[in-house]
This record gives sequence, structure tokens and C-alpha cells, in this order.
Amino acid sequence: MDRRRAPTHGLARLDRAGESYVDYMGGSLYPDSLVRVHAGFLQRNILGNTHSVSNPSRLSAACAAEARQAVLDFFHAPPGYTVVFTANASGALKLVGEAFPFGRGSAYVLCADAHNSVHGLRRFASARGADVCYVPATDVGGCDAAEAEVSLPHLCPPRASFLVHRDKVASPRVAGTYPNADFAASLLRAGHPPPPPPPLARTPHARSSRSPRSRTSQTRSCPSRCSPPRARGLRHAPRRRGARADLALSLAEHPVDALAVSFYKMFGFPTGVGALVARTDFLERLERPWFAGGTVDVVQAPGTVVTMAAEMHERFEDGTINYLGFAAVTDGLRFLSAYLPFLPIRLSSLTHYLIDSLESIRHDVSETPVVRVLSRKPGKVVKSVGEQADTGSTVAVLFLAPSGEMLPNSFIEHAATASGLALRTGCMCNPGGAAALLGLRDMMASLPENATYAAFEAHMGRELGVVRLSLGLASDWRDVWRVLEFARAVAREDRRAHMWAEWIADGGAVCGEAGEAHGSAR
Repeated sequence: MDRRRAPTHGLARLDRAGESYVDYMGGSLYPDSLVRVHAGFLQRNILGNTHSVSNPSRLSAACAAEARQAVLDFFHAPPGYTVVFTANASGALKLVGEAFPFGRGSAYVLCADAHNSVHGLRRFASARGADVCYVPATDVGGCDAAEAEVSLPHLCPPRASFLVHRDKVASPRVAGTYPNADFAASLLRAGHPPPPPPPLARTPHARSSRSPRSRTSQTRSCPSRCSPPRARGLRHAPRRRGARADLALSLAEHPVDALAVSFYKMFGFPTGVGALVARTDFLERLERPWFAGGTVDVVQAPGTVVTMAAEMHERFEDGTINYLGFAAVTDGLRFLSAYLPFLPIRLSSLTHYLIDSLESIRHDVSETPVVRVLSRKPGKVVKSVGEQADTGSTVAVLFLAPSGEMLPNSFIEHAATASGLALRTGCMCNPGGAAALLGLRDMMASLPENATYAAFEAHMGRELGVVRLSLGLASDWRDVWRVLEFARAVAREDRRAHMWAEWIADGGAVCGEAGEAHGSAR
């Protein structure tokens, strides 16, 4: 694992640049070797549009087919699944949301702790007369598995067809998270009975579920805890938006209807390719609102006759796919697979040490904590290869002033950047999760129409959001140490005053009276 940062393994640029990267939920880091090999492939070969039949086009089509199979192999997909290439995971979710047969008497059920791309599907549901039903988030993110399981029968009447978003579940029996992943499991219920399909995935409660985790908290989704049988009409579309790299979901063990993936969250490159991994019988139920180049066989013009393409994946791939990037997808999955067995033990050790050490740091002038950890803390320590953790490797925190008030996130981000520390602040496109961690669920519920983020912060008198520290494929002890050194610098009054002055000089602004207090007391 340590050799990943060696010059010959392609991630030594981190140390050359003096940068510590702890934003793997935002995007993974590509190894130099992946880019170098792909650049050589492009230089040696001629690739053309896959909609043609020339030799360059045939090579592109072969690369796409190889990448499609590599994705199916990586997720251990049994027969009956196909891969639709998209721009990213959000694009994959949109394909499902815009085409799912919502209707009156149906519902879209999701966890409040979910990515905005998952929340956005509610517009498709509402536009067709479906209800939108939220399962509340817990104080540490995710939702309570037992509560979700009890509430679903009331939302899913017999012989109704659903697609349920079950994003994160917090439970002592939930083992682990998909580090860097937003599990967009979405369940919809259409108001007509479906044909009798096979049972919906019943994922074991153990960490082998490989279920993804919240972008702001450590909470993992547990498919088994609230997955009603598919024969009851429930449809399950997990979203692997940041499928980071410590484990792979097995579709053979957990045959969900659809899975949304962004490859740059897994191995950093390419950034313009995602996928919808879906059952063909599920795709057949979708009703696309339009057709485009590449999705059709025959179009009558003028007229109304349209015959869709014979291959199911082609019916959903609008226009020309990113044929220059597929060889990198195949190579990236191979690269990632080599490290999968070893990542949980490394990331578990790093995460435990990071949290324990952060909570021990105190301000020099008041002996009060510098950091408050908001996300779920890991309980299990992974000690052997192949064992899985009970949380992911993302830690959501607040940095505190000596008075105990929250230091502005923009100040922390500015100071961290100046220190060569790449982290993330804000709500991470996950407003429900952030509101749960910050205790703002009632405020979120009372938001007026046309509310703005700036107005919300002004009303609260402080900045909103958290500081997110996420570890991943190339993380090592040096990165954790630099995070801790930064926190220790914030703990020292003289260092904090200097960082505050630099932030103000660069245009930093405090928000409300609370922010003014931070500036005076630092």
C-alpha cells in the first residue's frame, strides 16, 4: 500500500507538490500510470465514432464493449444486466427518473440524507402526480433502518409498483460504508401492478453488503433492512456516485434494479464517463420522453414512426458516447481491483487514528476542544485483509473557537489551502445530511419559497455546512499527520490570529454577530 506514493507508482506528485489530499469524496486521484498508458494508447491508435463501421470505429466499439464487460465483471453482475454509459452518476439517475412510469397513486420514497441529484428526481415524480415521501435522517446522518422498514408498508400498498431511494441507514447492524459513495437507492411506486419479477435484493446485515455511505456522514446504507420484495412492486436503484475504492458491490449477491456510477470517484480518470448498470427487464419498463441519435433504428420524417435500437443499452445512450475514454475505464477498474482487498484495513486504521487524535486537541488559551466530530464514529477496528469496517473513511467535523463557537468554514478552508491541505467545506450537495448533523432539521422544514443559501446563513447568523475530511486510495499516515498539524495550529492563539488576518486580507468576511465574535476572540 505504501508503494502507491513511490515515484514508480504514479502518486508521488502529492509529495512533490507538498499537498495532502483529503477530499476523496469529491474525486479520487488518478495514478500517473493510468494517464500515461492511456495517452500511449491514443497516440498509437486511430479511433472513430462508434456509429460508423470503419476500422477506427470498430476499434472504438471494441473498447466500449470491453469497458462494458469490465464494469459488469467489477460489480459481479449476473446475466440480465447491461451497462449504459453516461456522463456521470447524476446523468444515470436522470435517465431513470425521467423515464420511470410515475403516476397518481404512486410515491417516490427517499432518505432525507441524500445527494441533490437524488432529491432532484422528486420533480419527475411530482410532475406525474406521484407523492414524495421522506424517511427522516438521524442525528449522525442516514436513516434508522427499523423506522424505514416500518414506514415502507404504509407507503407501498399491495400491488403497487415502486422505485425507492434508500440512501443511508444508521443501525448497529449496518456494517460499513461505501467510502466515497452516495448510495442513491431510489424506490418509486407506479400506480399499476408490475409483471411478476424476481425478489428484490435482500442484502445481509453484515459489512459484506458493500452498501455505500453518506457524503457528509459515516453512515452506510443497508439494502437488506428496508428492501421489500420486488414481487410487491418495489424498484431499487442504488446510486454509486463516488464509489470510492475500498470494496465492490456484488450484483450477484444484491441484484438491485439499477446502479449509478461515476468512475472519477473511483480511480480519478476519466472524468467525463459514468454508467447506469441496470437489469434489462427494468430498463424495458422505462418510458423515455424522447429519442436521440444513436438510440434509434428507424425514424419516419416527417411522421411519427420510431423504431428503437435493438440493443437495450443503445436505447439509453443519447448521441455519441465518450469513445476516447473507454480504454481508461477498463484499465482503471483493473488498477482499482488490485488494491480492493487491502484498502479497508488501511483506511480503518487511518480513520480511527484521525478521529481519536482530533478529539484530543485543545486550545492553548482555554483547554476547550478545537474540533467537534459530527459524523458517525467507527466502532470496529479492521485487523485483517478481507475484513470490512462498520463505517467509511469520511469524517465530518466543525472547527471551534476557544469560546466554543463555530469557526467559519470559509476561514478553515482558506487556512487549510494555504497549508497545502485539500479538504472540503459546505453542505456537499447533501442538504438533508448537513441539516441533520448540524441540528437544523426544523429550520430546513420552515424554509420559504425562493430561499437562498446566503439568506439562510444570514438568518442563522453564521456559515452553514461542515468540514469534510475524506480518505481514499492514496491516503497514508503523512496525510493524517498534516491534518492533525493543521488542527494543532488552529489550537494555538498566535497561529490562529495570523491565519485569521491572512483570511481577512484575502477578502474573508464573517457572517453576523457570531462571526464578529470569532474575529475578536479568535
